[in-house]
Amino acid sequence: MNFAKFLIFSLLGSLVTTSVSFAADQLEVVQVYNGQGLAAVSVDKPSKYKGSITLLVQGNQCDVDIHSNQGGKLVLKTNSCFDTNVVKAGDKFEISILQSEKAKTASSEDEYKAFSIGMWMNQKLHYDLKISDGTQSESGYADYSLSNSLVFGYEWSQFTQEQWNHGFTIDFTQVAFSSVSVYSPSSGTLSGSIPGKMNIINIAYSGKYRWENGYLPTGIGLSSGSTSGAEGIVKDFSPSLVMWLGFGLAVTPKANFEIISKAIAFNGKPFTSGGLTLTPESGMMSSLEVAGKFRF
Repeated sequence: MNFAKFLIFSLLGSLVTTSVSFAADQLEVVQVYNGQGLAAVSVDKPSKYKGSITLLVQGNQCDVDIHSNQGGKLVLKTNSCFDTNVVKAGDKFEISILQSEKAKTASSEDEYKAFSIGMWMNQKLHYDLKISDGTQSESGYADYSLSNSLVFGYEWSQFTQEQWNHGFTIDFTQVAFSSVSVYSPSSGTLSGSIPGKMNIINIAYSGKYRWENGYLPTGIGLSSGSTSGAEGIVKDFSPSLVMWLGFGLAVTPKANFEIISKAIAFNGKPFTSGGLTLTPESGMMSSLEVAGKFRF
């Protein structure tokens, strides 16, 4: 009986020892930046922590925002439970096995590939024109309204927090001309509907500054296109340069949402009709794009 008790207690003791010896990951404070509310810490595989990290501080869970990853060390931001006025170099903290929802939902990717689908809305194309009858000329302009259109794209991008990221994108859309308003000093404003569609493809550099889940997307690149079913001066419209600025949000670890203001520069060719020659001088298309990106 005593021997049986000894075996049972030995087995229980072994289990207890095993559970106690299972230690959580730790980090060690290596430098405190006084007055800046920052502390550099050493931790195994720092790249796996994004956005925030949950520590055990005096037995309580403490969410600490990550400022940056520098030279294999994490730089953490101060807060009420991780106070850099108290924390000092050499202090060690356990990393909680149960990371907070905030820490888990932040994207852990440093780069991604993504397919995108979105909508170009409120599209306008403005052209400055020179209008000539062979003896006299005057300056005018034409404002074209375009239909909303679906846009499809692909992007590769770096996606590291607290720094500028580089990328590449390509997208395609087809827009339909809706109406036009033409102004000249001698004739005033003439309006009407016009037929035709235009295919546009953009190949561009896409840069973005990322914070935690929010980021600032920008881009500049080449634009090309062709018209179909268009008449008159419109059939020779051609996009040449695209640029944009917006705001994006990583709503899940695999999906982004973006709102972008986009501008495309256009070229054109002179067109003569009824004794008048219309010469496009400069053209600019503006649109608001709302899109979802699905990372893989």
